[in-house]
Amino acid sequence: MNGFVRPALSLFAFALVSVACTESRSVTPEVSPASRLVPAPDARTPAVAGGDAASPATAAKAAAAHDAPLPKFVAWTDPAAVDALLGGATPPDDGKDPRSCGFDVPEQSCIPGPEGMMWACRSDCARVCTNCTTPCTTPMGPCKAKCAAGDAGCARACAATAGACLQVCLAARDRCATGDCAKQVDDYVREISSNYGCKPKQRALDICKRTVACMAKCEASTRTEAAAEACRGACKKTLAPGCHAEFLQNVDMGSCFPYEDPI
Repeated sequence: MNGFVRPALSLFAFALVSVACTESRSVTPEVSPASRLVPAPDARTPAVAGGDAASPATAAKAAAAHDAPLPKFVAWTDPAAVDALLGGATPPDDGKDPRSCGFDVPEQSCIPGPEGMMWACRSDCARVCTNCTTPCTTPMGPCKAKCAAGDAGCARACAATAGACLQVCLAARDRCATGDCAKQVDDYVREISSNYGCKPKQRALDICKRTVACMAKCEASTRTEAAAEACRGACKKTLAPGCHAEFLQNVDMGSCFPYEDPI
């Protein structure tokens, strides 16, 4: 099972994105066994046998290997990719490179609506893929250390295992960013077209703002928390009847931004 598990659509989560202009929805992967390991040190600074940390010379060499241009190969399972991994290469940071976990997307998105939803989902796919790759490459050093001196085949096998793991991360990222993200956006568009299930004929933004304002008055007009809670419930029942749970979650947070028109 090497795919990403699509999370349920949550306007509550999207509200957090819209307000903070940062990534929102958490995409939980189910990838290679290596990605379930305890997070390991950055692959650019591999461990040195007999010491707690890499020497400055080793660290510099690893950093140089990471920054060096990758040779031409399509997948991390290709022989040229195995050679590159043996030389200390790691996935590039360039989102335009298909061998990278990243996407060519803006660093931030304050755009409400489907565009922001797609940006947030794709960004999460990239982040989860990046978190997946470190456990792929980190075990390669200890693996090669167990090989007999001069056993090039053993070392290549270690690198080939790392490459296969990296390719699983990228494949899962691609599935997440295409099918899963498209499904999330489709679900979101359906929510919009149904006015989030709300029975009133007003715009979702107006329903949200009126309900939030009503709930805010509950704090000042009641003396106990129980009375305030009953007052807030009456606001939602009267002003937002039929609205879906995700919509009401945003109302509870006082967040109506997701229902504004896209910029």
